[in-house]
Amino acid sequence: MKAHEIYQKSDPATITTMFQWFRDEDRELYKSALATLATDRKLRPAFVQKKPVTDQISWMHKTLQLKTSDMIGEHLFQGYLMKAHTGLLKTFCDGMGIEHDGDG
Repeated sequence: MKAHEIYQKSDPATITTMFQWFRDEDRELYKSALATLATDRKLRPAFVQKKPVTDQISWMHKTLQLKTSDMIGEHLFQGYLMKAHTGLLKTFCDGMGIEHDGDG
């Protein structure tokens, strides 16, 4: 399943939680994702940044449902899983017998 397909089928509340985590914990990544998505859609990032946060997240979710946003969508999933869910990643690595440093 491609990233845009996952975003299409995901509950908006789950995606909101993910983006809110980025906004709270990794602000630069949030800003970068927003700017990249805006630029890809031929918009000035400031246009999207001026919207309320809930509208920004909703807009990003809709944009990530497009096939053209697959690469940024994949990177966001990777970043979220590796930074926000290191426990899950450690458990997976342990279960698969993959050596790791304990930090994900």
